[in-house]
Amino acid sequence: MSHKDSSVLDVAIRAGVAIDHTCGGNATCGTCVVHIEAGLESLPPREGQELELAEDRGFNDDERLACQIHPISGLVVRRGKL
Repeated sequence: MSHKDSSVLDVAIRAGVAIDHTCGGNATCGTCVVHIEAGLESLPPREGQELELAEDRGFNDDERLACQIHPISGLVVRRGKL
């Protein structure tokens, strides 16, 4: 899998999966939004910049920023807003 401190975005990049990340993974652009298909209940709630961005843009509950969530067992994501 990945290092404990890696984000889903980091893991995707290392695996060659293209996920936009205009701000470099700093939770300011929202381009790395992914849809959580499984494991949402195991993720911590949004906070900080991710929470603000999600509220401003009206994200659905299953939409999270790949740069702000950590890979966990059972987590299944798909790229958002292609």
